[in-house]
Amino acid sequence: MHATNYFRSTFPLLEIAKVLDPTSLEMDPPEAARDAFERVTRASYDPPVTTGRDEHLKLNCPCCFDENEFDWPWLKQDGTGWAQRGFQAQCPICNHTVSHEVSLL
Repeated sequence: MHATNYFRSTFPLLEIAKVLDPTSLEMDPPEAARDAFERVTRASYDPPVTTGRDEHLKLNCPCCFDENEFDWPWLKQDGTGWAQRGFQAQCPICNHTVSHEVSLL
């Protein structure tokens, strides 16, 4: 599977199994897959070891492609932080709602 297909297809369980160390259960994907992830998500492949409510990351709106980044917390009390399942952010430029699904388009 080509690296960019990781983000445009169904969950790549067989591809993950190929790069999963059976002893440590750590993933070591090809560099091309890491690069594709970082290019598409604009986030580091290796997440921070720990995050707190006071830590933020820089986001760009996938709708308006504004070059001005905006901060969004990793964790929020309402569950809409970047590292949370219910991630949703409001673009301060165009007011578009950004989610994990939208940020991968």
